[in-house]
Amino acid sequence: MSQFVSSINLQLSPDSISQGEQAIRQEIALQLYDQNIFTFGQARRLANLFVWEFQQLLFGAARLYFSRGSSLLYFG
Repeated sequence: MSQFVSSINLQLSPDSISQGEQAIRQEIALQLYDQNIFTFGQARRLANLFVWEFQQLLFGAARLYFSRGSSLLYFG
């Protein structure tokens, strides 16, 4: 990505922190993808998941976001 990002905001839930590195990596990957900082492939590799696993993670996160009335994840 050629665009420079001056700052980013990431929030980790206490649940992710207590669940360990894999959960933290997945949460960070989702947030970076949601903020259009990472592509799908970059986020998937950070999360250390196969394509279909990351798609499932995204759809699960989208359902959670929609139920909370939060921002829309970008599936592009």
